[in-house]
Amino acid sequence: MTNVEVFRPKSNYGFAAAALVLDGFFVVQGVAYPDGTPLVVTLAIALAVAAAATLLWLRPKLVLGENELKVVNPLSSRTIAYADIVELKTKWSLLIVHNAGSTRVWVAPTSGRVRWASSTGGNWKNRVGGAAVNDAVYSDMAPASDSVQSDSGLAALLIRRRMDELGRH
Repeated sequence: MTNVEVFRPKSNYGFAAAALVLDGFFVVQGVAYPDGTPLVVTLAIALAVAAAATLLWLRPKLVLGENELKVVNPLSSRTIAYADIVELKTKWSLLIVHNAGSTRVWVAPTSGRVRWASSTGGNWKNRVGGAAVNDAVYSDMAPASDSVQSDSGLAALLIRRRMDELGRH
């Protein structure tokens, strides 16, 4: 695989860094200002928090290869060939429906704002007397969760591009 692309939101690095920095402060506090708690207990708690941060924010990723993709979630991973992909659903988070079932992609959620827009559809305007008027035509609408403004939409776009390159989509 020479053409490999890894999808992981930059916010994952920020959340992990914040958790690990706070974890480090916790250890420093336990060492510099002992409160009677054994140092081993403090280090065990710090290690558990570091492991959780690694599992939640650093391990998950979506690896896009030439002929297959690999979904790495906190506790599992799955390799899926592009030819086996049946559908990409983006409403709550990216869900890859394939021949062997379906796989949820941990690193590709849809934000709450985009989920709401996806649920209501179209542009709401002219709120007069509590009534909203929707000016969108149903056939012109695309789900907001397919937008590249959401992680699920961006990951789905990257997968669709790979499928197009293979002539599969």
